[in-house]
Amino acid sequence: MNGPTPPFNFLAYPTDLVFLVVLWRYKLSLRDLAAMFVERGIAFTHETVRDWEARFAPRIAEQLRTLHSMGKTIVISSHILLELAEMCIDVAIIQGGHLVIAGSVDQVTHSLGGTPQLEVRVLDRLEDARKVLETMRYCE
Repeated sequence: MNGPTPPFNFLAYPTDLVFLVVLWRYKLSLRDLAAMFVERGIAFTHETVRDWEARFAPRIAEQLRTLHSMGKTIVISSHILLELAEMCIDVAIIQGGHLVIAGSVDQVTHSLGGTPQLEVRVLDRLEDARKVLETMRYCE
């Protein structure tokens, strides 16, 4: 075989299923995704979802950028603005069928009052809590 192996080869699940799981990951938790598919007779763990996301989300984002460079418009629906920032150039917020705001992720975030913040107060095991929070994306 010539060239690199395609990224979706050698998966125990159909490529379209893996693709859907990775895209739906932006709307659902890892466990919710796994549970949703178990109800439909397809079993995998939330660790599998995490692995697929780590392996394939960057490739999907790369493909979306390639399509954009070809002049294509891609529509992605999500309620997590910061997750979209990793793969989108421009975003729009539509509420009740009406355009609320559109622009770059930075413009929209700034117009909406900046990044939402959550304050966490820890009663004990401060170092353990700090280690967990440091592993989370967008956490300072």
